Amino acid sequence: MVFVTIGSSKFGFIRLIVEVDRLAGAGLLSDVVAQIGETEYEPRNCTWQRFLTPSEFCAGMQSADFVICHAGYGTLEEGMRQRKKMIAVPRQIEHKEAPDDHQIEIARLLKTNNRILLARDVDELAACVQAVRTWIPSFASPRVDNPIVDYIRQFIIREMPA
Repeated sequence: MVFVTIGSSKFGFIRLIVEVDRLAGAGLLSDVVAQIGETEYEPRNCTWQRFLTPSEFCAGMQSADFVICHAGYGTLEEGMRQRKKMIAVPRQIEHKEAPDDHQIEIARLLKTNNRILLARDVDELAACVQAVRTWIPSFASPRVDNPIVDYIRQFIIREMPA
């Protein structure tokens, strides 16, 4: 199963959802479960929900063979904690998906440390999907057992919309 999440931002991420749906329709992705948030596009080739509860989110990630996600730190940290292969597609200010380009910076750092595959734009997603099956990531979390990270993680889980 492939778990796709775009986070709970007020900004949509239609580019990612459209491309995932296209790849699923073309047969490059199968058994896709997507959390699409406020994105107006409704996938035809994926199972989807707008929002997930924190427990549904964790279960989706846990069941996944790999994860395709935005490059929000909470999502990436959870994926690293669960030792999941992840393909990150950063939200970009250029496309009005984020207030700034902090996700690009986070994703570049994690890619440099071999913790994620990075699709800087959706046109790179297909190549990452082909590579993810044989890619061996470094699963070590950069902040294992850090009480501050644990506090932030719990705060995010509490604040996620139900």
